[in-house]
Amino acid sequence: MSDAKALYQQFDPLRPLEADAEGDALYVDWQKDLAPQDVKVLLINSIALSSQLSIVKLFTGHRGSGKTTELMRVKRKLEQGAPGQKWFVSQLQAEEWVDLQDVSASEIVFQMALQLVSDLKGAGQSFGWEKFNQFFKEFRDLLNTEVELKSVEVALDPLKFGLTLKQVPSARPALRRLLEGRLPRLYDLINKEVLTKAREWLKTEYGCEGILLIVDQLDRIPRKLINGRGLTNHESLYLDSSGILRALDCHVIYTAPVELVHSHVRPRLQNLYGQALSLPAIPVIDRDGRENEPGCETLRQIVRNRAERAGMGVDEVFADPSSLGEICRLSGGHVRTLCNLLRSTIELCGDLPLGGDAVLQTARVWAADLAEPLNRADWTLLGQVHQSHEAPREATELELLSGLLANMYVLGYRDEQGAYYDWNPLLGLIEERGKL
Repeated sequence: MSDAKALYQQFDPLRPLEADAEGDALYVDWQKDLAPQDVKVLLINSIALSSQLSIVKLFTGHRGSGKTTELMRVKRKLEQGAPGQKWFVSQLQAEEWVDLQDVSASEIVFQMALQLVSDLKGAGQSFGWEKFNQFFKEFRDLLNTEVELKSVEVALDPLKFGLTLKQVPSARPALRRLLEGRLPRLYDLINKEVLTKAREWLKTEYGCEGILLIVDQLDRIPRKLINGRGLTNHESLYLDSSGILRALDCHVIYTAPVELVHSHVRPRLQNLYGQALSLPAIPVIDRDGRENEPGCETLRQIVRNRAERAGMGVDEVFADPSSLGEICRLSGGHVRTLCNLLRSTIELCGDLPLGGDAVLQTARVWAADLAEPLNRADWTLLGQVHQSHEAPREATELELLSGLLANMYVLGYRDEQGAYYDWNPLLGLIEERGKL
């Protein structure tokens, strides 16, 4: 049981790998050899080449594919001067501070400003702090007069203030109303009083070329229709409110929902932000449907690394050596699914080694749960994607595909020819698929 416990804890599906020695020991840099483009390199180059000309980039991929892990390494490389110049990088984990179920662009930028100013102050840069703090105090006091916040301490620290707002949903309408008339003042304050002077100070003190703000976890915003014309909250945020998202005079990387980037509005997104960079799943198949052995080996190496961290060899984990390859294949190259399948198998067995029957039994349970909400139209499109490995051409089918991508029924891969797709391999375990 102690070995199983140690292994189980190494496959936490919600824990990204930190950009430190411990995280690096588990990290497998598969893009370097298997992907036509390494998103880390593309993000770093786009920032370095733009220099002082601020740009905004979108970064997407399936939830649980490793975007946060990759962004942490982008941050470290820029801070260490990997492109030949150091950068100051501030990172906002959006879900910690805003309610993603109901969030506006003004709230996001307000929290970005709080994070950026706090991080700069923590680095020793205090230019503009007094003016910003005065703005923040006035705003906080005004909000406190309009909203009942007696049950929650109205924080004096800017970042803690954001947490206070998340705890009091009733404050959200007043926050948005108050922000609407004050955003121009906030932009002017941050851009002129904080960022301009901060860049000069960072250049002198640390040799930093500029400032980057990474806003992670926005890809977790659930998609909703917000009017009778079919407008979604994703389109409202990234398209209609793009001016707000681009208002701060520094480089910004936003994560974006995969279903938005793969929808019919992609040309509009590219017009506003340039090409959205996407982290694909690790390729377990090629474009023609054949097994991709290097991709499967990458997944096996991920398991080996974590087994070694738990103090055992992978041969001690599985009773049948072929089970490792099977569980990697059934993950579809999606790291969080791999972690979930392994954890569920350990829960079923309770001890090591894991039997081949237990691996298959676990996969069938996951497959049945995954397939339960699918209707006949879903299965029809899934069959087409599985056969062709291409995105559909019809607008209605493309819209359906974006939802299937968001919910992990379809997985996206990439090679030198571009994107290709396949259904989640777990669906292949459903014997009566499509017979509804």
